[in-house]
Amino acid sequence: MARKQNTSSTEETFSVNGAAKLTGFSVPTIRKRLPELQRAGAVMAGDSWAIPLSALHAVGLMAKVESPQVETIPGQVTGQALQVETRQEIERLRGALSAAEQRAAVAEAVAEERLKALERADRALLMLEAANASERRSGARGGLFRGLR
Repeated sequence: MARKQNTSSTEETFSVNGAAKLTGFSVPTIRKRLPELQRAGAVMAGDSWAIPLSALHAVGLMAKVESPQVETIPGQVTGQALQVETRQEIERLRGALSAAEQRAAVAEAVAEERLKALERADRALLMLEAANASERRSGARGGLFRGLR
């Protein structure tokens, strides 16, 4: 397929033969449509035409060109079914996220309560150690268990 690069832009251009091959129309049909193509941006480049792809679209010559077929893999979900499946997956993930956030909130509350209990136990231990040290200095015997004998 004869392709040329238009010097005024980066759009791909085609000769008459190249445009015919690309569009599926005959060379005489492309030649008959040259005045329309020229109004849409085709120009003579030396001794041949430079027809931009946009000009072929503008005059309707690309209508015969089929969009490329996407090869599907057996079992592959496409189109509307893919959208439904994706939405279902999003909802499932939202539910899992919500449950995980609830578990995290409960875990944080439990951890906070345990921290408070440890702080209370630490304060109690400090008070017991201080009391025990005070009794040792005063010469008292028996410590915590003195009233049990």
